[in-house]
Amino acid sequence: MRKKNVIVTGASDGIGAAAVRQLANNQNYNLYLVGRNRAKTAAVADEVNAPYFIADFADLEIEKQFRDCTN
Repeated sequence: MRKKNVIVTGASDGIGAAAVRQLANNQNYNLYLVGRNRAKTAAVADEVNAPYFIADFADLEIEKQFRDCTN
């Protein structure tokens, strides 16, 4: 079975981090984490061995850069 790509925004804390931890238990997913706080996002990414991207999607230029690098 082919793995599905899952992008989790708000992955540094709270519900986003909890979702990452839950999804990491499923070997059918490639996780990609997005957060605003580098230290917190990196810590969660290290915990689940997933790549991460630092971004604030309130900034439309960041949203465009993220979209470009994921295509």
